[in-house]
Amino acid sequence: MIHVTEEGRPAAPLQLRTFNKFPLEERRAHALAALRRGLPDVRTHEGRFAGKPAAVVGAGPSVEASLETLRQWRGPVVACEKIAALLAGAGVDPDYVVALDASDDVARSILAGPPDATYLMALQCAPSAFDALGDRAAAVFMNMMEDVDVDELLELADVTIVNAGGSVTIACAALSIILGCREIEVFGFDCHIGDGLYARGATGVGVEASVVPATVAGRVWHTTWAYMEFARQMLELRALGRKIGAIDDLRIHGDSFACAISQEDVRARP
Repeated sequence: MIHVTEEGRPAAPLQLRTFNKFPLEERRAHALAALRRGLPDVRTHEGRFAGKPAAVVGAGPSVEASLETLRQWRGPVVACEKIAALLAGAGVDPDYVVALDASDDVARSILAGPPDATYLMALQCAPSAFDALGDRAAAVFMNMMEDVDVDELLELADVTIVNAGGSVTIACAALSIILGCREIEVFGFDCHIGDGLYARGATGVGVEASVVPATVAGRVWHTTWAYMEFARQMLELRALGRKIGAIDDLRIHGDSFACAISQEDVRARP
């Protein structure tokens, strides 16, 4: 299914077309309700960690093997909401927790998450997720939504649009750029189903999807159409960030499908 060169690298980037799994009217209603809460925009945090390397942490199973590395991290930790409680319990304190999905289980992850982190919330998140914040520090952003009338939302507030792709881990990486981080290392971005969908101890249930076998350089990966697209989007973010001078590099830890399909070596250095 994925064509590779003789050297074992993809001959061309994957070209997939995915869609937002949450209904349009639901996302629109969520966004309007979120804006009326009057939370600050994510740009109020712009450049806060300028020059420092960011650890972006997704909820893939490989993150479990990286906990010691994360405990010793000297820079901001930007984590997806599903993994925040696990990190805090393992002695890794996220500076930021990012929520992207419009599903109700996001609220459960926020309630279990560290109270001292700052929560960066996509406007499409459900009202229950915003309610779960309580008195936690928070800011909002709008993920790219091609099917939503952006002008209608911008009439209510001047909100930053973040190209978060379809994955909260990609959102974490994009937001790290706004924070001023030029070196980004990504953990738990597996994009395949090896030892399960998520790390043990991750909160929330996610969405089940059909498994798709994909062969790269002789190895069969059990993945999904969405995971394949997320891998491509992360690599595209890296390429664009470097092209416009927004970042110096983005590297990926663990056994990631994104590393397998990349035409460059994007694996994190030991």
